[in-house]
Amino acid sequence: MTAIDAAWEPSNEEAISIDSLMPGRVLTVCSMYIWVEVEVFRLQYEITPATEPHPPGEASPDAWAAWEERNDWGLTGRDDAGTGYEAPSGSFGPSPDGSKTEGGLDIYPLPAPDAAWLDLTFHGGGGADCSDHHHYTLRVILPLPTLTNEDIAMRKGADGAEWLVLAERVRLHRKEMEGRTRPGD
Repeated sequence: MTAIDAAWEPSNEEAISIDSLMPGRVLTVCSMYIWVEVEVFRLQYEITPATEPHPPGEASPDAWAAWEERNDWGLTGRDDAGTGYEAPSGSFGPSPDGSKTEGGLDIYPLPAPDAAWLDLTFHGGGGADCSDHHHYTLRVILPLPTLTNEDIAMRKGADGAEWLVLAERVRLHRKEMEGRTRPGD
């Protein structure tokens, strides 16, 4: 059985801060919701201070490993109905003032209607493939709130138009990916 570090209920919309994944950085889970038009479970987050730029492409494997230890993380999940979850895509970038990294992670599949909770395990220092690295498990009480493109645009204010463009890009990418399988499936 997985040890639960914290629980999150959609009704309180309280941010969860995780300081054990990346040395000197805090990952804050800001919100989680079902993005209706894109049909995805979305997790919005911040990393403070901002993550470092990627090493140059010709960097050594050791340089990449060191960067991953300081900046990288991944996520896996399982609900009480036995469904496994993964987060293969998302988007991130620096905040307007550069003090933090802001991002969103797309988690698949959508939670099952009969699931009461979902355990999300955050893996530090290289992502979900590194089981020997730091981890943190958050129990998410279901169901999650649902947001439409318009809801998200209203939350973002002036950046709302960008969200509508992003929503369409994600929808088209997802449609393109339907029917494809990952290596090893």
